[in-house]
Amino acid sequence: MTVAVVLGGASGVWSELTLFESMLGRRADVVVACNDAGAMYPGRLDGWCTLHHEKFARWRERRRGNPDYRAFTIKHCHDCQDTELLAERWPGSSGLYAAQVALEAFSASRVVLCGVPLTMEGRHFFDRNNAWIDAENYRRGFEAALPVIREPVRSMSGWTRELLGGPTSEWLTIRAAARL
Repeated sequence: MTVAVVLGGASGVWSELTLFESMLGRRADVVVACNDAGAMYPGRLDGWCTLHHEKFARWRERRRGNPDYRAFTIKHCHDCQDTELLAERWPGSSGLYAAQVALEAFSASRVVLCGVPLTMEGRHFFDRNNAWIDAENYRRGFEAALPVIREPVRSMSGWTRELLGGPTSEWLTIRAAARL
């Protein structure tokens, strides 16, 4: 079984990652970051993705750590020749896209969202002074994806945790019955 973690942009991403790794007892098999989280995460990335291809080259210049991750966008990134194109299945935020990348590109059987609460209070870690007013707009994408992500995806916080549930030790050890 492959366990992946998604690093989103909400202010709780780093504490949620620490809590999840403590629960798991190790680093996840696959780490997929989206947007700014990929630039800031000091550890090894396996995947980095964004729906904001126009910002990706700048974020990638700031990356501290390994340069040998797989990069994904939904549109061609002029300054990122090595970026793989992967069509977005559900318009539900970069965090949902990162979960899709973990499931489809890395064949993860379990995916845990850290820093993807989809709440206004779940401010971006790089902008803690302003509520994320667009959070609720992305919920429809998660709801549309629910038939596919209900079993293999869990969240550490917020509305996405209410929708998908949080990870448990039992869930982490049972192989997903339904695959993409």
